[in-house]
Amino acid sequence: MKKIFWAAIVFFLCFSTVQADEINDGLPAGTADQIIIRAQAMVNAGISREETVKMTRTMLQHRFQNQNILRAQQSVINTVENNLPANPVMNKMYEGIAKNIPEDMVVQAMDKTRVRYAHAYRYAREVAKSPARVHTIGNALAQSIAAGMREADVERTIQDLLKRTHEMTQTRSDALAEESALYLKTLARHGISTEAAADIVCKELKQQRTEREMKQIRQSYMHQKANPASYAHRYGIVHDSGGSGNSGNSGNSGNSGNSGNSGNSGNSGNSGNSGGSGGSGGSGGHGGSMDQ
Repeated sequence: MKKIFWAAIVFFLCFSTVQADEINDGLPAGTADQIIIRAQAMVNAGISREETVKMTRTMLQHRFQNQNILRAQQSVINTVENNLPANPVMNKMYEGIAKNIPEDMVVQAMDKTRVRYAHAYRYAREVAKSPARVHTIGNALAQSIAAGMREADVERTIQDLLKRTHEMTQTRSDALAEESALYLKTLARHGISTEAAADIVCKELKQQRTEREMKQIRQSYMHQKANPASYAHRYGIVHDSGGSGNSGNSGNSGNSGNSGNSGNSGNSGNSGNSGGSGGSGGSGGHGGSMDQ
């Protein structure tokens, strides 16, 4: 028995050494030990070796300071450890580099993306149990917030959804939650103001819509390509419909206003990811703007 135990220990140590060597071989010579160790921690957390090496190597090639590389790596580790999708956080790093955004702001954007998804997935897990549905709902809500939805409006939509699905079977409840989240995202990304988008979805829920009806309504809206103001008026909603407002972290342009270095503007929501509907555009950026 002892022989089996020690054999397992030796195998584990050898395997770990091989993995560390593979990571080290994929990074430039002279890479700081701390960065290599943190990269190994990323792999241990569940990120593939290829993605870990690619992300770390990219930051090294663009001369990120070691402390910012370590922060970026830890942001990804924290994301995975909280059962959140790592790709949106990692992609934020690539986006920032492509737009020539200062490295400290890139890392800030990664952290803000992680927080946004943490809030969105918390809501998703309140209204659905199926992992696949949770994934779709969480992503839809995170994208809604990035498009300018205030967290307070997402919150009240979730509360109305919980009331509507209280006596439903879990399967139907999950399906309606998914369609409602997708409809909210569609409205937010097509210029409906944050308050109006929530009002519209909540009104449909109070009409006892089924998941199939909610899907039909969403698809109908997408085909119509209706003017945001006129569409909201159909529901008796008269809000400022000039877009969902500047996102405090996304810095989205167009309806939401031009962002500055990090797109900080507007009244931020609890999640720190969405601004108010009346936020102002930021000041000039360093080499471009970045959706955070």
